[in-house]
Amino acid sequence: MINLFSINDQFIIADLPGYGYAKVSIEVQNQWQKNLEEYLVKRNSLKLLVQFIDSRHEIQKNDLQMQEWLEYNGLKSIVIATKIDLTPKSKIQATINNLKTATKREVFPFSTVNKRYNDAIIDYLESTIL
Repeated sequence: MINLFSINDQFIIADLPGYGYAKVSIEVQNQWQKNLEEYLVKRNSLKLLVQFIDSRHEIQKNDLQMQEWLEYNGLKSIVIATKIDLTPKSKIQATINNLKTATKREVFPFSTVNKRYNDAIIDYLESTIL
């Protein structure tokens, strides 16, 4: 299932929930992977991919595999470090730097509790894809 969200009536974000985390059979995972690849690679209107990574944990193998796949397919992407409000303030910059190093992508912190990060993300998206 793909959830679509309109942002400021300027662009649409397509959310692919559960990718990498859903508890489903290998057969279902393989079908999802095939569908995901087709959706991302053949989508001419796709301008940028946003990969959400939980900032509370070390980067996962599937996160790195996704980055490798994006690179291989020449798809532009950024990383949003979610739940940054649950990361100790003294470790936020180190967490962001570690994600930048691991993914070789632009990384933005994000919190649903603290909205102060939202403007930087929206500004980047507007300047990059509009």
